[in-house]
Amino acid sequence: MLGLATGKAMANHFANEARELERAEARWYLWLIGAVVAMLGAVIGATALATLLGFSLASWEAMTLRLLSVAPVALLAWVAIRNHGKTNSLKHEYRHKAAVAESIDAYVKQLSEHHDNVMVAAFLRESATRLFAAPQAAPGTTPLDEALKVLNNFAKNSNTNVSDLVKPPQVAK
Repeated sequence: MLGLATGKAMANHFANEARELERAEARWYLWLIGAVVAMLGAVIGATALATLLGFSLASWEAMTLRLLSVAPVALLAWVAIRNHGKTNSLKHEYRHKAAVAESIDAYVKQLSEHHDNVMVAAFLRESATRLFAAPQAAPGTTPLDEALKVLNNFAKNSNTNVSDLVKPPQVAK
């Protein structure tokens, strides 16, 4: 069973992961800046080479030369942007997990004061399951998806439409 010290240990672990992701995010940002500078250099270099070879700047040869020189660097920029975004998402998720892990101790204390040990154990089991789950859960496993499943089951059992359950109340005029 999770002890009170475990919540703090998990919070520290998740906070450390978030700090590591901040460093990785900064590296991807530097790669992006480097790729943009390299793209500018590739365009200038390809234009100079096209001029040196005697091609008109609007000719298909010059355009192809510029495209071929910029394409690999543009791919690098795309990879940097994509990975920067993923790293940012993971960083925020680990920060959230750290906050939740830190609050577990307070929830356990409150639950144990007002409820039985079975409820505390269920809470701890569910908390551990969610905290140790892989970041960016697969579709259909988010809390919203689970809530919608519960609403659908309730609706099936009570012959009610889910859309009726989530409609805002009508204001009488």
